[in-house]
Order: sequence, then structure tokens, then C-alpha cells
Amino acid sequence: MSSRLSAISLAAFYGLVILYFLNRLWDHISYSVKTKKYKCGPLKTYSHWDPIWGIDFVLSMSRAFKAHRWLSWMEETWAAQGTKTFKARFLGMRMVYSSEMENMKAMSTSQWEEFVLEPIRVDNGVATPFTGKGVSTADGEFWHYSRGIIKPYFERQAFANVARLKPFTDKMLDLIPTNGDTFDMQVLTRRWFLDTSTEFLFGKSRDCLTYPEREDVMLAMVDIMRGARVRLTMSKFMFLHRDPKWYESIRFVHNFMNEYIDQAYDELHQRKEQGEKFADKPERTDLLWDMVQKIPSEDRILLRDQITAVWVPSNETTSIHISNAIYQLARHPDAWEKLQKEVLELGDEELTFSKLRGMKYMNWVINETHRTIPNGIQMIRVAAHDTTLPRGGGPDGKQPIFCAKGDIVHCNRYLMHRDPDYWGEDAAEFRPERWGGLRPLWHFVPFGGGPRICPAHILVATETAYVLARFCQKFKGIEARDERGYVPVMRVGPSSLNGVKIAVTPR
Repeated sequence: MSSRLSAISLAAFYGLVILYFLNRLWDHISYSVKTKKYKCGPLKTYSHWDPIWGIDFVLSMSRAFKAHRWLSWMEETWAAQGTKTFKARFLGMRMVYSSEMENMKAMSTSQWEEFVLEPIRVDNGVATPFTGKGVSTADGEFWHYSRGIIKPYFERQAFANVARLKPFTDKMLDLIPTNGDTFDMQVLTRRWFLDTSTEFLFGKSRDCLTYPEREDVMLAMVDIMRGARVRLTMSKFMFLHRDPKWYESIRFVHNFMNEYIDQAYDELHQRKEQGEKFADKPERTDLLWDMVQKIPSEDRILLRDQITAVWVPSNETTSIHISNAIYQLARHPDAWEKLQKEVLELGDEELTFSKLRGMKYMNWVINETHRTIPNGIQMIRVAAHDTTLPRGGGPDGKQPIFCAKGDIVHCNRYLMHRDPDYWGEDAAEFRPERWGGLRPLWHFVPFGGGPRICPAHILVATETAYVLARFCQKFKGIEARDERGYVPVMRVGPSSLNGVKIAVTPR
């Protein structure tokens, strides 16, 4: 009896293997036929030793992540393919990798509804139970709903209020040693950002510049992002992954957010019931307060998902961008001197939104920092149905390429921003002056573009300019104290593994 069962099991196993390979053969034939049907050129294929599952590609990428050399791995991988667009197998799935500007443009504008997010951010459970649908995860009608909730808040009045940054920046600058001691600017900007962002989002600052132990919520968010990245990488094999710390961090952040949400709904109820009691109190201007007036209290999880969809993409991004800019300025004294000169020419004038936006060299420094170390390395989308992209096919890579339904497309900003075909032979160098003669459109997209452009992109630029301007006003000199250089560790985007170790000279 047992031998008969063994034979049946073996036959079933072989049957499944044969069925799998027949399915893969059909997929290959179908892909080739449709490539011709859509009048596309053949797409370069990664040189796999495992063309079925792509285990070699997965291991190569994983080793690069663990060694904190993912950015250089991308440059090496693209160079080895000899093209800007290629396809590869990743745990059996077909992935398209591209650094072509035209593909980024098409996916962001004319074809933005053909390349979607939900399959890789919601449907696969990667972020569950941390968050659900929101402006940075949803498609279709729900995306329009989420965008409609937050967009009015990110109009000019939200980011133009530069004065709100002053007390936090004063506190951060006062913590910087002026006796020549080495300190880590990345730590200070992280705490500064947590304080400013919690006030901006929730109406009450975390105040971790005063109480450093309160940055525990930011560290929990970092752990959530790490876990989500691992889960996304494991894809269909996510059920094999066990990460108790990830769930513990989720509970911690949920409790943190729930407290703010409950307080906001309670205050809203009290204001409606006892309006005269709040007559002398200023109206709240934070995003949460704006949302609780649009989303009923019985939908608290929905509201939390909407807040999370804003907070997660911004988590550490502004602080890392500021510390990255200071990292570059500490290593390029000529750029530091030019930026100082521009800032000091303002004299005692108040730093307003208009003045900050009008500072030419300041904007060059901010753009060049985004270009050399972008917060968002790549834009990832899934083909909602059989479609095409304009570049990457054929021997010269200039023909359209076919994307089958379910194909995952990675548009690489990091490589686009360092493409010598557009930026010149010194593309890898930090040189703000290059912006004096450039007007890039889709070659430079740190916040994406089209309908899904990050709604906070002007806010990030304004906050960065304000901190850099205040830094220039207070300190005369800045010196790099980290001999190891920039080792990118990946979280939401790259940040320096070694921190940003510098010393300053007071003015």
C-alpha cells in the first residue's frame, strides 16, 4: 500500500513539474508572439545560470544589500548587460529593469494608469497588517479618493509656513558642539525631522531633540521599512518568512498613532459640543486635524492608513536629504563658500518661503544632492494589462518593448541621474554649477512626475533650504571627519551607514 502511495506521489510530483515547465514554455512563446504583435523589439535578457527561477540574480542582489553596496551593484549590473533596459527572472517572476528616461516619462504620464501599485503594495500582503490602501499604495478610484483627502493640505499654505521650523532648528543648532569636536549630523537631523513631522502631521511634536529616547518611534519605523523590503523581496515565498520584531514594531507604531488619532476625534467632538470652550484656542492646522473632519470616527483604521501613506514615504527622507547635502558640502569647500556667500547676502532679512525658493545656488545644491544621492532609488510598477513602453528593444535599445500583464517594471532614478549621456563624463561628481546650464525634464525626477508626483516635493525643498540657510548663518567652517566615506545603507532610500561625521567652526 505504502509503495503504491509513493508511486502516486512521485507521479503527481513529476506531473506538477511537467505542468510547470509547459506553463513556462507557453509563457515564453506567448511573450515572443506578443512582442511581434505589438511591433516591439526584442528585450535584452540578463545572463542567468538559472533562467527559470533567477536564483542567481536574487543571490547577487541579496549579497549586495547585505554588503551595503546595492548602488554600485546596480551600476555594475547595468554595465555588464551593455544596455539601459533588460529583463530578468526574480523568483520565477519576469522583471523589467530600465534607466531610460522615456520609460519613466511614459509610466508617469501618458501610461500612468497602465502601470499600477496595488499588486505589489496591497494585494500581496507585503505591508499587512501595518497599513492598507492609501495615496502611496492604491490605484483607481481609491487613489483618487486618497489624493483628494490630502492634496488640499499640501497647497501653498502648508509648505510656505517657514516660521514653524524656527524653534526646532534653533534647538538643533544649539546642540552642535562649537569647540571642534566631531559629531554626527545625521542623528541630529533625524531627531529634528521627527519633531517637525509629528507636529506637521499630528499637531504635537515628539520633542526628541530634548528627549532623545523618544526617537524610538522613528527607529521602529526604520525596522518596519526593513521588514517590508525583505517581504517584498521574498514575494510569493513570503509565507516562509518569520520576523517577530517586525510585528512588534508595527504594534508600537500603531499604538503611537492611535493615541494621536483618538485625541483628535475626542477634541473634534468636544469642539462640536462645547464650541464656546474652544473659542479662544487657535484652530489646529495639522494634517490629522484636517483628516478627522473628512473621515468619520468609525473609520479610524481607514484614517490611520491614509496618514501612514503620507508618513511612510516621508519617513526620514527629508532628514536624510539634509544630512546628505551637508555631507557633500563638507567635502566640497568651494560649494560651501558659494552657498554661504549667497545666504549671508540676505543679511538680517527674515528667511521666508519666497526668499528660500529664490536662492539660485541653494537650489543648485539641493538639486545636485538629489541627483547624486536620490532618496527614491527607483519607481516600481506592475503592468495592469498587456502593453508597451517606448524604449529598450532591438539591438540599439531604441525600439519599444512589450510588457505582459503582471510584469514588474523597475525604472531606476539613481542610474538616470548619473547617466553620462545626459549629465556628461563627470556625472558621478558633485558639482552644483552644472545646474546653471541645464533644464532637465524627465532626466531628473527625484519625486516622480505626472499625477502621482509626491505631493510634498516643495515642502521637502523648503525645509532643506531653511536648515541649510540657518546652518550657513551660524557656522563659518565645516569639516568632514569621516574617513570611510559614504557607505549607503538602504532604508526608504540610501543613508550613510557611518553617519555624517563633521566638525564646525562658529561664526
